[in-house]
Formats: sequence, structure tokens, C-alpha cells
Amino acid sequence: MRDKKQRDEPKIEALLEYANSIIATSREPFLVLDKGLRIVYANQAFYTAFKVAEKNTIGRLLSDLGNRQWDIPELLLLLEGILPKKKIVKNYEVRHKFEQIGERIMALNARQLRLPKQVAAIITAGVRKEAGEDLILLSIEDITEHKRVQAEEQRYRTLVENLPQKVFLKDRNSVYISCNENYAKDLKIKPVEIAGKTDYDFFPTYLAEKYRADDMRIMKSGKTESIEEEYMVMKDFLRGSQKMYINTVKAPVLDKAGNVTGLFGLFWDITGRKKAEEALNISERKIRAIFDQTFQFIGMMTVDGTLIEANRTAMQFAGISESDCLGKPFWDTPWWTHSEEMQDKLRDAVKRAVDGETVFFEATHLDANKVIHYIDFSLKPIKNQDGNVIFLIPEGRDITERKKNEEELKKYRTLFECARDGIILMDLDTGKFTMCNKAICDMLQYTNEEIKHLSVNDIHPEKDLPQVMEAFEKSARGESYLSENVPIRRKNGSIFYADIAASRIALSDKKYLMGSFRDITDRKNRPV
Repeated sequence: MRDKKQRDEPKIEALLEYANSIIATSREPFLVLDKGLRIVYANQAFYTAFKVAEKNTIGRLLSDLGNRQWDIPELLLLLEGILPKKKIVKNYEVRHKFEQIGERIMALNARQLRLPKQVAAIITAGVRKEAGEDLILLSIEDITEHKRVQAEEQRYRTLVENLPQKVFLKDRNSVYISCNENYAKDLKIKPVEIAGKTDYDFFPTYLAEKYRADDMRIMKSGKTESIEEEYMVMKDFLRGSQKMYINTVKAPVLDKAGNVTGLFGLFWDITGRKKAEEALNISERKIRAIFDQTFQFIGMMTVDGTLIEANRTAMQFAGISESDCLGKPFWDTPWWTHSEEMQDKLRDAVKRAVDGETVFFEATHLDANKVIHYIDFSLKPIKNQDGNVIFLIPEGRDITERKKNEEELKKYRTLFECARDGIILMDLDTGKFTMCNKAICDMLQYTNEEIKHLSVNDIHPEKDLPQVMEAFEKSARGESYLSENVPIRRKNGSIFYADIAASRIALSDKKYLMGSFRDITDRKNRPV
């Protein structure tokens, strides 16, 4: 019997060495404990992860390990119940602050390890005098980073879902990956239902094509863009869709290598603002321009350039008090010190104003938030009865918004005039065309002035008028309407075909019908 035991021991030790090699190379920390929770084995991953040495580990009670950093009551209680109750512990989370490595969250898996007495004796040799057959195998997974990422993801998800804006994410092919609840409501779907769909599933073709072109341009350039554009909100079967205007911010999504993997979009409703802008007629714009000439920043200075008075509006604009500006050379006050060029320009203006000249120029000032504003500035001389200049009056008006609007107006006018589709605006009261772009002039072969004397009856064959008028009446009632393959008559009487998207708009309390014409003659005549 003793001979057999001696013959078996090398085999057992070889098997244990094999198993030991597997556990030792594992990246996950492992411990083998006896029933008294004394450590009989630990792999290298355990020593590395918890910064302890083998000589200070094997044979010690788990609770005494590493200056008692494993003296975790809930863990010890859990392990004490494994052998007598034959429990199996799966993914039990423990959060603990360790002396050497700081706070960690660990997922523990533990179970009874029943071994033959010979095997147990070899494993526990040098640790226990009596070899028990029951041991505890404890695996420890550090899930601190996983939990941090999970919590961060949840925070971002909560943030996105509670944003008042509509948010979406697309892949490299402009296919939706996800969206928030606010966007899904507009599309009459649930957020999870958007994955795999495109803009063609929700919007008219002309809008979907525009959205996709924007997406591709932005992903190709790698630059974020802010776009004001048309948008359709789905209502229901009877009411169809509602046309709106939105401000969309689209940004490319990059991977760690800097490669574009998709597109992030965020947008909000600006329909009210757009309607307000459209409601301004030419006369109202003139009144606004006159009103804008009223100077809102006013001060008084001596002929040597010392500022002696400044109104509250000017000081509040820059976030300063009287002590910050009064009694100082005007060019050394906070409105001007951001730019040496502006200071030199002001010094020159003072010299000219002292000689009796009223000086005008465009300046820049920093507001209270250190943001640059454009100012229409003037410096006027005040003379006494003898004609001598005794004071100088600086005045300024913030024209930043006007400059932005001028740039916006220029941009939209350029888009209108350069649009490939023909566009006509018709007065619903008179039935006459009032405005058009170059593309429709080229299509119809009329000049801009000639088109203003035409109506719907003049650009369609007589036999097609009933169908055209039916679509016209729907659009006049406020329904956005797309008519396809509509015959159009040119000035010379020849016919071409177009898809017409028509919608009613209001400008300065007047109602108009806007039609967008896309020439499809080549497509229609193309052999099938």
C-alpha cells in the first residue's frame, strides 16, 4: 500500500503542477483557502494585483493578509458559509478600500473544492499539519474600471435622454444607430426602432437627399457644422406632417485613431424665430435700420482724451464700474485695451475731433464675458460760442447681431439665387407671381420681370389645369404638397416636366404659396 502511494505521488504532483501552471498564467487573481480561511495557494496575478509577497501570504489567515486589508466582514461571512452549507458564490460584488491599491470593486466567485486526501495533503503541505479534503477556490475579478465606465455611460445616457434637443447618431453610411426620446416622438416611433433606418424612411425625398448630402460632406471634411434647415414632424394619418425649421449641429464621430466612424447630430426648433424673420417686410426692415442708428453707448471726454462721463449701458456692457474708466485716457479704458490697433485708431480720432471733425469708424469692444462685439463708433466735437472745441462725445452702438444677420441674409440669398431647383413665390390674394430665382427663369425662358406678370394659368397646358389647380388649392389651404410629373409650358410654348413641392408661407401678414420646381424631363424621357 505504501509502495502504491509512493508510486502515485509523482503522478499527482505532475497533475497538480499542470493545473498550477494554468492558474498561474491566468490574468485573474486566484486563492485556495482551507476551511479556516487560511491561504494555502495564491497565483502570481493575486500577488501583482494586490501588491503582496508570497512569503507574507501562504499560511496566513485571509483576514490577516496585507496589514489586515482583507479583513472584510461581509466577505469573511460569505466564505465561512461555503463549506458547511456547500454554497456556490457567483459574481458577488465587494467594494473595499485597500491600503496599497486604493478603493476597488471586486466580483468574487467561490466554491467548495473537494479533493482526495493525498492531493489535499500535497497542496496544504507546510501550511497545515492535518490535510483536510475540503478547500475553497476563490477567484477575484477587479471590475472597478468596468463599473466606472458603466456608471459614466449611464450618466451620459441620462443626460442625452433629458436634453430638450433632439439627438441622433448615424454610422459612416448615414444609417441611424440610435436617437433620444425627443427625436423618436417626432418620428412616431420608439428610440430602439430607429436603428438601421435612414432619413428616406421618415422624410420627403428632397429633404432626405439634403440631410444625407450634409452628413457625407461633414464626415468627409471632419469638421462640425451648424445648419439651419427645413424639417418635417410626423403628426398622424389624417394630419400628415408639419413643416418646421430647425438649427442642426452635426459633428463627425472619430475613433481612437482619428478615423471618422459616423455622425452625431443635435437639433432644436427655430420655427418661431424663422417666422418672425419672414414676417418683416421691406418697410419694417427700413424702420429697423433707422432705429439701429440710435447710439446706445454714450460718454464725455476732455480734449486731451480723458474720460469724465460714461452712461450705465456702456459700463454694464463691459462689466465695469466708474472707478475702472473715469479719469483715465479713453484709450486706456477696458473697452479698448484688448487691441493696440484700436487704441491707435482712437488716438488719431481724438486728434481729428479736436480739430472739429466728427469721426466715424467700426470698432471692437469686449463685453463682460470677454467676447468681442462689433461697435459702430463715432466721436463728435462739442464747441462753445467762440467755436472752440471744449468736449468730445464718444458714442457707440452694438452692431454684432446686424453683421451676423447680414452675413446670414447674404448666405440665404446666395442659396436662393444659386439653387438648382426653380423657386417661385405667388401672392395668394392676387394669384400673381411676386418673386423667383434664376433657375426658374431659365426653365420657363422668361425674365424675372416677365414672370412677375404671370400666374399659374400661364405656365401650364390648358388640359392639365384642373389637376394643377386641385394641387394648388390643397397647398393654398396650408397642406405641404408634392406634385410629380407636372407638365410646364415655356415662353415659346414647348413643354417640360417637373416635380413641384408647394407649401404656404406667411410674410408680413400676407399669405404666399412657394413652389419648388425640379426639372425631371430627362428622367421622364429616359427609356425604361
